Amino acid sequence: MISIAREIPGKIQLCWISGHTDVHSNKEADKQAKAASGGNSSKKPKLPLFLRRPMAKSASAEKHAYHEELKESWQDKWTDLPRKARFDKIDPNFLFSKFRKVSNQLNRVQSSLLVQVCTGHILLNYHLHRICKSDTDKCPNCMEHWEDTRAHEMVEHFIFKCKAFREERRHLYRDLHTDRPKLEDILSNVSKAKALLKYITRTGRLKGFNPEILQRNTNNNKDE
Repeated sequence: MISIAREIPGKIQLCWISGHTDVHSNKEADKQAKAASGGNSSKKPKLPLFLRRPMAKSASAEKHAYHEELKESWQDKWTDLPRKARFDKIDPNFLFSKFRKVSNQLNRVQSSLLVQVCTGHILLNYHLHRICKSDTDKCPNCMEHWEDTRAHEMVEHFIFKCKAFREERRHLYRDLHTDRPKLEDILSNVSKAKALLKYITRTGRLKGFNPEILQRNTNNNKDE
């Protein structure tokens, strides 16, 4: 500080003024600072020696700029993916703010299952048939009344329509406090997402998940 003070001609007096008030000097200082940040500053020879040297780059600013660049690149790529349309039905906000808030309060297995529910890439016949892991894409329990054919076993059929899980669905609707739930509402609310996890556990349909882990911390129905 002493060496810097010696380079500045004259005397410097520092005065404290309250911010965000109608003080002319404060407004003028803000104006000059904005002008300097835009490149409109004194010529280099007129500056004190310590201001002629290039300023060190801010690590936090560089990191922020890098993450913003990554985010923009990801968003451009995401727009062109077919998954975007499916996720838009659940959480149209980029970076899925609502869904992330829910998944951050669940364990890894629970969050993974909710992602599968969102994308449709789940251990139900409709998806398994697409990847050649099932001989049929139909529900093993339900018949379509009007066509006498089995219904496709998709996510919404499994959760809201399959006749084999009427009792489990009754408990789900009781926990959701509605008899006409929407999947996007369930997946954007922590307590409702936990109710859905309980429903999936009760059905026993998804054999690849540990029931104990899926049920963990799902008894708290308080909205978070």
